[in-house]
Amino acid sequence: MRIALVAEDYYPQLGGVPEHVHNLALQLNAWGHPTTVITSHMGDHPDPDFVRRVGTSRVIYANGGVSRITTGWKLRRRLEQVFRAGRYDIVHVHGGLAPVLGLAAPLAAWRAGIPVVATFHSWFPRSDVIPNGVDTTFFRPNGRWPDDFTDDPRLLFLGRIEPRNGLGTLLDAMPRILARYPGAVLTVAGDGPWRRYYERRARELGGSVRFAGQVFRDRPAFYNAADLYLCPTTIASFGVTLLEAMACGTPMIVSDNLGFRSVIDGGAEAVIIPKDGPQVWADTTIALLADPARRAAMGRAGVAKAASFAWPRIAGRELAVYERVLTRRGKANARPVSEPRYVRAPRKTSVIASTSR
Repeated sequence: MRIALVAEDYYPQLGGVPEHVHNLALQLNAWGHPTTVITSHMGDHPDPDFVRRVGTSRVIYANGGVSRITTGWKLRRRLEQVFRAGRYDIVHVHGGLAPVLGLAAPLAAWRAGIPVVATFHSWFPRSDVIPNGVDTTFFRPNGRWPDDFTDDPRLLFLGRIEPRNGLGTLLDAMPRILARYPGAVLTVAGDGPWRRYYERRARELGGSVRFAGQVFRDRPAFYNAADLYLCPTTIASFGVTLLEAMACGTPMIVSDNLGFRSVIDGGAEAVIIPKDGPQVWADTTIALLADPARRAAMGRAGVAKAASFAWPRIAGRELAVYERVLTRRGKANARPVSEPRYVRAPRKTSVIASTSR
């Protein structure tokens, strides 16, 4: 089966969608299904040979964070040419019906006579869900558990530095944490247009807050070095970093939002608290730092849960959707061609089928 994965967000942009698309492509290619990632140009970036870029990506600021849209002449026609040249059996659009590739790609595939599967990387009240996955061969414990760590706590924030990810809540919580643990250090791993603003806010905390810059291949080392992963994100539709931390055996405190609850689901690997409220974040952190046995149990529970999100499992479910769509299309070959039809199954990484018939 020849597969095209279309994504507005891809490397060098970091986030849940690029991680999902890249790892899905790696797994499908490893299984012998030629898979191409089709995205837009985002400056100089070393791409694997399965990536094609069409148009130019532009950054926009919205909803307390960073988004991207693709610009360029005749995008739909250029995508159609790519689809025809690649002789794809199916086109999987990530960010279905979202500007710009999410709108142009289904129309281009329809004109090329190729069935479409779309993933809505969003949260809706109900749907059949295929979740994000995690590479458990890359993200894994390094042999140390939380009860092995020293008396100077190491706290971790890892994500894009933007208001909706809640770094300000942690900075406001740090004085209370430092009053109990003067040697505590919060490492901020990530980058973003608001970094300088948060660096200025953190100056009064001195060396207790360290900005590590953007991290990528070294993410497992950051998770494994932390006593606690703190994720105060205010808006989330899933939580890829939660899976990464769990796979590394790192206990977590996470904010209460629908996306994170879909991952944690009452599990023992994390404590869920209100997304705002520095005192609650400080007190919960202090309580867990004082209980290494509980943190060790949380870490082990996380490793166990992460195994159910390993990429071979997730990619297998997505491949099954492709096969089901192609089977349905085969039965409908005699029907006249019309506009693409979408079967809506909304929620984070929900895979929904659309056949070009």
